[in-house]
Amino acid sequence: MNSIIWVLQDNPDAYEPMVDIRLYKSQEYVDAEMWAYGYMRGVELCRAQWQPLFDDPHGLIVLF
Repeated sequence: MNSIIWVLQDNPDAYEPMVDIRLYKSQEYVDAEMWAYGYMRGVELCRAQWQPLFDDPHGLIVLF
């Protein structure tokens, strides 16, 4: 856990989440469900610190 914290603080571009690749009908798809689940579990550990972002109408804008 601490090594991830250090990487994110010192060199965030060096961190790449671990995801699976799934094959469905000859097409590959990125499966990040477990990563997202773990991330949200981490958010729940310090929900109060995340709350201002959740309350901000522009805080949860996701660009795809």
